[in-house]
Amino acid sequence: MDAYGNKICSMTLKGGGWTKRHDNVKFTIQKSLRQAAVEHTCEVYNLVRRHIPQRAHDELMLKKQRDRQGIVPDFSISGMDGGTLLGDVKTMIRGEAHLEKKHQNVPFGPVNARAKRVNHEYQKHAKEIDAKYNNTMDGDGIVGPVQRAVQSFGRTRGFVVGAYGECSQDLLKLVDDTAAAQGVKDWRRMGCKNAVEAAGVLVEATRTNISLAALRSHARLLLDRIDLYMNAGATAALQRRSAARAKWEDLRWTACPRRGPIACVSGRPHRDHA
Repeated sequence: MDAYGNKICSMTLKGGGWTKRHDNVKFTIQKSLRQAAVEHTCEVYNLVRRHIPQRAHDELMLKKQRDRQGIVPDFSISGMDGGTLLGDVKTMIRGEAHLEKKHQNVPFGPVNARAKRVNHEYQKHAKEIDAKYNNTMDGDGIVGPVQRAVQSFGRTRGFVVGAYGECSQDLLKLVDDTAAAQGVKDWRRMGCKNAVEAAGVLVEATRTNISLAALRSHARLLLDRIDLYMNAGATAALQRRSAARAKWEDLRWTACPRRGPIACVSGRPHRDHA
């Protein structure tokens, strides 16, 4: 383990720590959109599902619910830049990206570089789905239906929060636009002189909320990883006890309707040997 825990936070371990941190940032962004009354969808399901042939649905049904969709952006936001845009939330841990020479002395260099890769990743994923289910080969000049659906929304934005709470340019622009929309709506209730003043207050508050959500989630991730690393044996024993208790409770309540209330008294349940 390194001095600041960056390595252990970068490791793929159980517990869902990355997902929890990602979702905390995502829901903080969603809260600001909801307060500003900006039309949006969080977790955009069925975006490309209709472009996948019916014959592939049996195969997809064997996968997890999210994987069945093919592509699930974190946000679809309407009314921004004259249309509807897609955005995906990404979080970063301090690592090699922060140490690259091209990012030195460049404000928000790592997060903006990560944000630029989001659109490429979406296009690549769409091509792979088309090649697998729609028989479109990469390099033949044919754009498949899934890729066309993704391209119809323009460039997919990368809402990236870095290791120090810094935000990518796409996320900062979203915060500015959201604050402007809420400022027009709420500047009188906020006690401001005009919508511009209200927007300035909201920009600062929203940026702070997003950064704090990311930093707090990273701290929780680090603590959970240390606990998992230092108390791996104790955690496993606790899980075994919890599983045994759940099995006992299941047996207890299964026996209750078959043997009457006597089967549900304290102690081990009566087993039916009939």
